[in-house]
Amino acid sequence: MNAAREAAPAPAPAVAPAASAALLDAMLHAVWLVDGQTLCIVGANAAAGRLHGGDARGLVGRPVLELAATPEDEAFWREAAQGRAAPIESETLARRADGSTLSVLRRVTRLSSAHGAALYVVVLADRSGPAQREAALELENAELRATLDSLGDGILVTDLHGRIRNFNRRFADLWEVPDELVARHADADLLDWMRRSVIDPAHYLRRLARLDGATMLRASDVLALQSGRLVERLTVPQCSHGRPIGRVYIFRELERPRRVADA
Repeated sequence: MNAAREAAPAPAPAVAPAASAALLDAMLHAVWLVDGQTLCIVGANAAAGRLHGGDARGLVGRPVLELAATPEDEAFWREAAQGRAAPIESETLARRADGSTLSVLRRVTRLSSAHGAALYVVVLADRSGPAQREAALELENAELRATLDSLGDGILVTDLHGRIRNFNRRFADLWEVPDELVARHADADLLDWMRRSVIDPAHYLRRLARLDGATMLRASDVLALQSGRLVERLTVPQCSHGRPIGRVYIFRELERPRRVADA
């Protein structure tokens, strides 16, 4: 009678290709599977095809370096080919089927297959919408600043809490604001500079407190500055949809008479 042989453990069932494809397609973001030795895409989901601007099947077999659009990605995949790449996550650009690039948030994670070969999972989240909005906002701000700088009057815009939202070059010139302070955009320091620049800081602060307490108040004042300038300050509420959201200060230099009572 033969000795009973110990049964060998059954091999772990492999994931069928159809099941693997279904798993990829169930993912919300675009996904590539990249072979760590050849650096070619061996799997991609439908979202990856849409992101690329074509069919996901057209991505399979493509070298991942053909789709890398930045030096950071190229350096990563060069290291991956040598087995030295650490996980990476950052905003980057992905090359599309038509040759254009798309702003994406890219995460790459290294896995090991049953045979010990490296497999990289690349997840791509489309960032073109937020990137376009940010670019549009930057352009809008640049156009606003150019408009403000074209005015002959000094302009200072604050919110309802007195925080500075914008000012132009003429304002900085009238108040002789140091370039370092202009560059830092430090609200508290800039407002303190204005307080120290007037001849009567106590009266200046009392007047500001009254303006802050009446958001719809329109007012005109004359300020005598330590520099010798005499400046008219006009203030009007800034409104959006009929509701006050801040205050606009307009500063105009006046010709100083020979004798002025600085009050």
